[in-house]
Amino acid sequence: MFLMLMLYGYFLAVVFVAVIALDARGIVNKRETFKSSERYEPRVLVILPAKGTDLDQRGNFLSLAKQDYENYDIVAVVDTPEDEATETAAVAGIKVEVAKGRCKKCSGKNKAIAYALNKFKNYDVYVIADSDIRAGKAWLRKLIKPLADPEIGTSTTFPAFVPVGYGFWSYTKMLWGLVGQSLMSSNRTRFGWGGSLAFKKDLVDKRLMRLLEESKYAVSDDICITKRTKEKGFKIAYVKEAAPIVYTRETMHSFMEWANRQSALTLLGYRGNLYMGVAYYSSELLLFASGIVMAVLVSPLYAVLLLHFAISEYRAFSRAPKMNASIFVIAAFMPALYLYNLVKASRMKRIEWRGRSYAMQH
Repeated sequence: MFLMLMLYGYFLAVVFVAVIALDARGIVNKRETFKSSERYEPRVLVILPAKGTDLDQRGNFLSLAKQDYENYDIVAVVDTPEDEATETAAVAGIKVEVAKGRCKKCSGKNKAIAYALNKFKNYDVYVIADSDIRAGKAWLRKLIKPLADPEIGTSTTFPAFVPVGYGFWSYTKMLWGLVGQSLMSSNRTRFGWGGSLAFKKDLVDKRLMRLLEESKYAVSDDICITKRTKEKGFKIAYVKEAAPIVYTRETMHSFMEWANRQSALTLLGYRGNLYMGVAYYSSELLLFASGIVMAVLVSPLYAVLLLHFAISEYRAFSRAPKMNASIFVIAAFMPALYLYNLVKASRMKRIEWRGRSYAMQH
């Protein structure tokens, strides 16, 4: 029995060191470096795929239409002229286009992007903006700045999810989104987030159009643009300073549908994240349970295993865009939630998105 406890304690020590090392990487933020130029003012087209409504959509559209960068145009691309977003765009002074073309595999968003890229070819930089983001006035200028560097083909950021009012699942989504910010901080796990993304015209070729319209990745613009960026030998820059806000009001059902869908799309493009995620979050849960049980039954010294959770709580409070006492509780069960989302997503054959159903071709 004693030998078994010794071996288990050694195993826990190895897991503990590995998890703490990953925590340290998340706390120490490396500043992104790239060549820039104050004279870099390319002609930019902001593509705004829109369908239905979002929380304060008018305010979102106005924030995109009133950027402090002069050399840009913005176009909202909708499915039909009757779409609710058409009127909102018109009120904000944004030009509206109805997406044409046939793509059986692609998402409505990819169809909108492909249509805009085909029609508007005389731009140096293309930007994709989701209809639910609220951008600061300098958002566009900051987002395109890294593209002055010849080694960078795409620049991106990641939003802060801000709850509207109080709702447990809205705050859960806020903390869930912090994982995306962590992924962006590492070159190894960084991807182009299609909610706020800029890329050079060099990426726009027949290969990119096939990815957007015909490939198994055609349900996700994030994957298509990230894949083409890497194929062309470009780097992806993360511009934390350009992060927009996404206002959110969630129920348990809407949150789970969103979180499982995001996980499924991530696994579609980066299947290895399933195994890394399962290993990491399982380790977190193992440390949590062992820290409590071993501290009570063996020695109080085992409470050191809970250090990781103290770090997680600190990071949640320090990075959360909106404070609430429930964050302490939510942060504690996030590893179990992430693990559930990954396992659930790995088995999903279809996803629901903006009223449509899409097959997942793993």
